[in-house]
Amino acid sequence: MRFKITKYKIISIILFSIYIGLFVGFVCMALEDSQKSTDTSSVVMDVVVDVVEAVTPSDYVVNKEKVSLFTRKVIGHFGYNVLMGMVLMFAIYFLFRKDSFIYENKKYLYNYGIIAILGSLLIAIISELLQLIPEGRSCEFKDMLIDYSGAVFGIIISFIILLICFKIKHKKECKEIDNVR
Repeated sequence: MRFKITKYKIISIILFSIYIGLFVGFVCMALEDSQKSTDTSSVVMDVVVDVVEAVTPSDYVVNKEKVSLFTRKVIGHFGYNVLMGMVLMFAIYFLFRKDSFIYENKKYLYNYGIIAILGSLLIAIISELLQLIPEGRSCEFKDMLIDYSGAVFGIIISFIILLICFKIKHKKECKEIDNVR
């Protein structure tokens, strides 16, 4: 069997390259010592605190500890993995996408989702285990769950986007068939 280079394979290669870049960035963050990690989070936290203070009444006191937790867990872990999950799902889809009939692509979409979900679980486990290496960091199961749930959420978003695209393309194909008749 020959591997044919199509525009979809090129898109897949680009997406996998982006995914690898995101993964390397994630690994680098996981390998930061506790002080560097705290400093990185502080920069983002300061921006979030400024935004919260700008949109709340002047007498409202911002709880910086809660903002820090939100910044690290929701933005840092969950948000980053939403992006990684979406990129991975689209990369897998375009790698295996067929130029043929639309339902053939839709039929395999669930398999692509399973591959992306399993890959994301592996990445979540690896990223947390890597945090055992630097001093002052720890491997936490809840962070692993946050990472994994973010990736799964991103995969679900990608899945929905692809299903919507299939629906639109199917309607377009049906219109073209009706116009030929």
